[in-house]
Amino acid sequence: MQFPNWHRRLLQAMGIVPTNSRLDFLAAWAQAEGGTARFNPLNTTEKVPGSKAYNSAGVQHYSDALQGIAATLLTLRLHYYDRLRAALAADGISALEILSRSTSDVRTWGTNPNTIRRVLGG
Repeated sequence: MQFPNWHRRLLQAMGIVPTNSRLDFLAAWAQAEGGTARFNPLNTTEKVPGSKAYNSAGVQHYSDALQGIAATLLTLRLHYYDRLRAALAADGISALEILSRSTSDVRTWGTNPNTIRRVLGG
């Protein structure tokens, strides 16, 4: 991964305790995304001062890890991702259950949930 502990830092910025299930889900999601934009493992398109387009879809390169976490957090706060945030915050569920509860939001993001499921081994 392009910067260590990005998923832990993202969860902490969301006010969510990092657990193995949550970290596994985010790591699988990033792997399913497969992008190589700088400091942007989930390939968000959120433009922030100093970011630059990575591809024609508008995925952004960010200047550093803090900017990438902040932009991802801004995106996740959009109402399109209410179920995803709730699933990430739910206690005692597996990474596959996080995916199950947020499948429509993951699709809205532009990720194929079946790819995440395969990465998770489900």
